[in-house]
Amino acid sequence: MKTTEFISILALTLGATATAGNIHGTVTDADGPLPEADVVLYRRSDTTKAFVTEYTDMDGKFDIANVPPGQYVLKVEFLGFKPKKMGITLTQAKPNIKNMTVRMQDDTHMLSEVVITGERTALHVDPDKKTFLVNANAVTEGVSISDMLREIPTVDVDVEGNVSLRSNESVEIYIDGKPSGMSDDSQADILEQLPAGSIEKVEIITNPSSKYNAEGEAGIINIVLKESFRKGYYGTVNGGVNVPIDGRPGGTVGVSLNYNTGKWSFSGSLGAQRNDENGKRKRDRLVYRDGGDTSFTHTHAKTRNQRTSEFLRLGAAVRIDTCNYLSWNALGSLAQRKRNEDNLYTYGTLNSGQRLTQRYATSDYETSGDRYMLNTSLSYNHKSRRRAGEEYTIAATVAGNGGDNENTYDNSSLDTLRQTLPGSRNRQDEKRKQSMVNYLLQIDYTLPLSNVTKMEMGAKADLKHDKNKSDSIYVSEGSPDFEKRHLEPRTETNNFEMQQNIYSAYASLTGSIMKQLKYNIGLRGELTDMSWKQHTTGDKSSKDPYFDLFPSAFFSYAITKSDELQLNYTRRLQRPRMFRINPYVNHTDSSNVRYGNPDLDPEKTHSIELNYVKTVEGDVYTASLYMKYTSDVVSRYSFLDGGVLNSTFANMSKSQSEGLELIAKNHIGILTLTSNLNLYHYKIDGGNFTVNYVSRETGRIMPAKVSLDENSSLSLTAKMTADLQLPWGLTGQVSGNYRSPVASSQGRRHHNFSMNAGLRRAFFNKKVNASLSVRDIFNTNKFRNNTFSDTFDQEEEFQRSGTTLYLNLSYNFGNMSSGKKKAGKGAAGSDEGSFDDMEEIGGE
Repeated sequence: MKTTEFISILALTLGATATAGNIHGTVTDADGPLPEADVVLYRRSDTTKAFVTEYTDMDGKFDIANVPPGQYVLKVEFLGFKPKKMGITLTQAKPNIKNMTVRMQDDTHMLSEVVITGERTALHVDPDKKTFLVNANAVTEGVSISDMLREIPTVDVDVEGNVSLRSNESVEIYIDGKPSGMSDDSQADILEQLPAGSIEKVEIITNPSSKYNAEGEAGIINIVLKESFRKGYYGTVNGGVNVPIDGRPGGTVGVSLNYNTGKWSFSGSLGAQRNDENGKRKRDRLVYRDGGDTSFTHTHAKTRNQRTSEFLRLGAAVRIDTCNYLSWNALGSLAQRKRNEDNLYTYGTLNSGQRLTQRYATSDYETSGDRYMLNTSLSYNHKSRRRAGEEYTIAATVAGNGGDNENTYDNSSLDTLRQTLPGSRNRQDEKRKQSMVNYLLQIDYTLPLSNVTKMEMGAKADLKHDKNKSDSIYVSEGSPDFEKRHLEPRTETNNFEMQQNIYSAYASLTGSIMKQLKYNIGLRGELTDMSWKQHTTGDKSSKDPYFDLFPSAFFSYAITKSDELQLNYTRRLQRPRMFRINPYVNHTDSSNVRYGNPDLDPEKTHSIELNYVKTVEGDVYTASLYMKYTSDVVSRYSFLDGGVLNSTFANMSKSQSEGLELIAKNHIGILTLTSNLNLYHYKIDGGNFTVNYVSRETGRIMPAKVSLDENSSLSLTAKMTADLQLPWGLTGQVSGNYRSPVASSQGRRHHNFSMNAGLRRAFFNKKVNASLSVRDIFNTNKFRNNTFSDTFDQEEEFQRSGTTLYLNLSYNFGNMSSGKKKAGKGAAGSDEGSFDDMEEIGGE
């Protein structure tokens, strides 16, 4: 490039930046603001391509920043109202439009027709989060929230339902901006109980600000449920079937209904689903002994999972007046689950690389029980009449989940693959009851200090109580009839209780400097009071409450109208969760036992991220450089004890990760591509550590000295979703996910790949929608893991359900309220009028 050309481009860029303006306004009807309205800005010279796409917030407000001088067309759409076009002219002398009001008019033709939600831009990038709108499509219809999250960039869900963000499982799940209250051992089950059709959007917050809890070093996944503000009544009835390649047919059925008078609104959803899946697992373990002898254990398991669940959501809200708003929401689910697992063990020795079989054994596991979840919240919002922008919100939430299970473990030894050895059979019958209740009370206050600066403050009490109780009876084959006796209470009876109270407060300052530079600087303080007691052994916590500070800083700089840099830093932590603390020994698999460590400390993480965001005529590109440094890393550690592999947790090391993440949303003719690539390096330090383990003789917690080598990996995750507009009214979608191997503290997780595809079509004036999809087309979605030490090496592979076919139908019904309104000031304009019909607005 010539020097003169470079100078000219630089001058034009700086000139555009210096004069770029803002368009700020509110979309209303005669009864008040209209949230979730589509706001699209076009260049007057080309109204076929969107220049900027936004949607209004809860107060009906929109803010389009960094708009260079020129002539534009602003189009506003909202179901049940006539589309509105307005001419916009910005100049260098008058680059801004402030506090404009767009008054919408009823579309009387639409009042008698079915109401169908339209498609919106699927990716929206803010300095502190990325928002992915979950529109109805062929791949996610009829599936659970867990399945839907697999389609979201940066998110991964393994075959066991564990959710991770940028390959880190220390992530918090929120519902409608509040902690969901899901415990670690319930999260996978609950996300599989809830239907994806209830979701409006998913917010990915990789570096949460001081307004959010400090919990979750990887960040927060906020699941925002559908909520409509349109007037009238409307709803949907849906149903579908799913057929797994290895399992039995299941299905879903549901109905939702909304009613809105303008002042009052009510909503409800009811659904049920059934799944019947077969899975399989295999495990190969080599044990190295002194003298060069090597033994092996091969395990082959078949599983069957049967689950039925019911889902209920209720909501009510009242707009008391223009300054006061009260809302109530409740979300609940109940699931019944039955699982069978048959294990065949083959034991032997290795001689010159050949396996010499010595003996066989079986272990049959069966569990059945219920799992419930309830989340209800009451929220009150008040806006000041005296000062624009001043408001406070008080919210109270109660979240709980739990379940009852009856488990049976039946073990025996074989002299051949078919013959049970006399006297070798034993059975353990276990009854387990779990419960968790979480009370949250929060107040948030916003105070504007100037036109561009505001302060936010808040306080919160987060009280959580967990219980886990189980009783076991051992049945042995000592005589012709089984003789029952209770096992030693220290090893086979569990009565664990944990209380965790977190009291926090935060303050943050948000503003801008020279219009291009925006900032948010905050500080959060949290006091944690955690206690636990194992009633069976009398062991209990002796730790004192601890206080910690969590700073955060966010900066965004608009280079041009379409280019923005974002820099943010946060400090976060991950407190040990109940299943990692509880020292109870889980004997689900007698050759692989698991238990927690009550002496765990929280992990602490420093996280920094640099983002570059570029928009080009509706296309969005983001590039993120990030780095995380974590101390007191909680690692799973496995070791052999009497031929049984024990797994527990310990604060064993430090880790760091650096990565580059790319996300793009592109429109290419009939094709829309959403692409995600995450390349990252992960390293966990080695060293000498102390691990607490449960003694097989006494059931007591004992210390052991262990050492780990440094481990690292350069890994890659990639996702791509292609949406297609096909002939005959068909829309199609194909998505693929890939994850390369990644290191752990004591091994490596192997690569994973899966692909989904689907078709969707609307019938009868879009009242009926049908979709057909296939998930895991090539039957490749498997979890594979390698664990090793100086004494053993183990490879494990697990697959859940395999390729599954889905067929779904939905019927939309309803209308809008028929009351006509008088058009207020600024209501001029037609639905698709020419430039001459539009109201013209100039800058200020």
